[in-house]
Amino acid sequence: MKARYGLETSALSIAKTLIGFPPRLLFALLRRIILRYYLFDFNVASVYMLCGLPLFLFGALYGLVNFIKYGSSHVPAPTGTVVIPTLMIILGFQLLLAAISFDVANYPKKKDTLGSTCKLRTHQPMQMSISNICRGVPPCVNFSGKLICEISGNTVKARQSISAAALAICY
Repeated sequence: MKARYGLETSALSIAKTLIGFPPRLLFALLRRIILRYYLFDFNVASVYMLCGLPLFLFGALYGLVNFIKYGSSHVPAPTGTVVIPTLMIILGFQLLLAAISFDVANYPKKKDTLGSTCKLRTHQPMQMSISNICRGVPPCVNFSGKLICEISGNTVKARQSISAAALAICY
């Protein structure tokens, strides 16, 4: 889609954006990590980052220094000199990956009502109780894509007359 400004000129600059945003994003990331994992809460991801980052950086730096040293002298590097930085890089990367995985897994979710008893209210006068049906899932949609029920708290409200079996299929 092409931008239409008419006779006006855009004040946006790609160069300013490329120069201005990365430092701000990096600062926001560091601030989030420090606040969330070290100031407000100290958990397993904090330990993973405390151990993984130094291991990864030291392994990369040590490997680079030895690569330059042995590469410039045209002498083959001993096996231990190659394996130690490789092991440090792999272990550090795995710990950082585990910290990222922990961060993604602990993204705030909707409140789960697992194990509660939910009531199905149809347009008919009868009411039915269904156990273990509310699991914090989005509203029920049938096969034609029509919204047939909604969840509010521990209650499932039917928008049309449906059976308990049809509701169970939605979940």
